[in-house]
Amino acid sequence: MKKISVLMTVYNTEKYLNDAIKSVLKQTYKNFELIIVDDKSTDNSRKIIRKYKNKKIKKFFLKKHIGRPKSLNYALKKSGGEFIAILDSDDISYKDRFKTQIKFLLKREKVMLVASMIDFVNDNGIQIKVYPSKNEVKNFSNIIHYKNIFPFSTVLFRKKILKKLGNFSNNLNYAQDYHFILRVKKIYEISLIPKILGHIVQSIVLKVH
Repeated sequence: MKKISVLMTVYNTEKYLNDAIKSVLKQTYKNFELIIVDDKSTDNSRKIIRKYKNKKIKKFFLKKHIGRPKSLNYALKKSGGEFIAILDSDDISYKDRFKTQIKFLLKREKVMLVASMIDFVNDNGIQIKVYPSKNEVKNFSNIIHYKNIFPFSTVLFRKKILKKLGNFSNNLNYAQDYHFILRVKKIYEISLIPKILGHIVQSIVLKVH
């Protein structure tokens, strides 16, 4: 069974953090490590992280705020899995996410990165929309060049691609997720699974953008 390193960077997400961590621990695919990097949170995020004693969780608390791209690269350095999964600390992975994505990649040796559809929900957990649409999934290879339809909290990729590709760009404060996807696609084959494997709260997206 291939090992997955799940990268979770945290900065002041106390409201959603427990649910995000629990969604990883409840995965039906059990060979994973969860690497949590707290980027000098000023709320109760650190307290929440410290209460978890599960041996699958590796916890790191940065002494100064360095931003998400550098925090992701820090987590990468601590990873030991053959596969890398991303989950933001305010998002949720449904329980079969890793199992579905690993199975997909193991059947397709040329595909190096995969993502899936995701639910957008309101603060009460009610679905608002699904993203990307089935039509966008079907035509992703063309659409991806002008629109990011790969939800980053559903991304899973083979770690070996970083030897040629390099790590996440430290110089981008905006759209670093999209930039990474395009860099991968320029060299390797990528794909989208037409299944909903997680959710994100709509109000968080609105605050970010």
